[in-house]
Amino acid sequence: MATPEQEVPRKVDPFEVAFEKLNASLRQGGKIHFNASRGSEKHAGIDLIVPNNTPIQLPVEKAVLIGTARGNESMGNALVFFVPDEKQPYFLFFLHLSAKTFTELKKQGISIGSEVSSSELDGKPIAYSGNTGRSTSPHLHVSATVKLQSGQTAEEFMQMYREGSLPSFLQGKNFYPLQLLGSGGLIKKGYIDPTDLILDRRLAICSLPNLQPPPKKPRFDGDTAVALVR
Repeated sequence: MATPEQEVPRKVDPFEVAFEKLNASLRQGGKIHFNASRGSEKHAGIDLIVPNNTPIQLPVEKAVLIGTARGNESMGNALVFFVPDEKQPYFLFFLHLSAKTFTELKKQGISIGSEVSSSELDGKPIAYSGNTGRSTSPHLHVSATVKLQSGQTAEEFMQMYREGSLPSFLQGKNFYPLQLLGSGGLIKKGYIDPTDLILDRRLAICSLPNLQPPPKKPRFDGDTAVALVR
């Protein structure tokens, strides 16, 4: 029988550590959830604490890659998709990604304007989580834009995009809607309940989030982190 001095240290599972941190943050009213107070701002998404370079599967059947950001001071590396959901079209944002995201997208021939589907990707990741931009530790920020305060829906915005009727500085490879829509508080965010974002040990996200009106107060409990793991 091995003595304590002879015991081999237990290999640490980064996902176990990640979810311990997530659970602790939720219990303590941390700043990772939707609408969390961050000084003069409110957090407009969900932060999923996952190891660096965790593969992210496209969580919808079909989407159009309409924008990217690289090395943005706040968002870091980011992707934005238009999701043509029949009930509620919306934009889906992945922020703070690793540089590996763009390397792999290039290998797959995916660029701005590409229509992608989860079935055609056949399990291949669409992105990789990172620690870029305004980020203190590796995580994935997920958020969704449903409609403008002016009343313009994501679908109407996309129609302008297809017709080329958006301002010229938004066209081309540097087009990223959040730079226009997020700077002046012009968007309404779709609330994503963390329990709708199903995680496993292979893919950071593998289910379609349900968009809901944001609650007046975050409704989380100590079991939320457990519900995130399948």
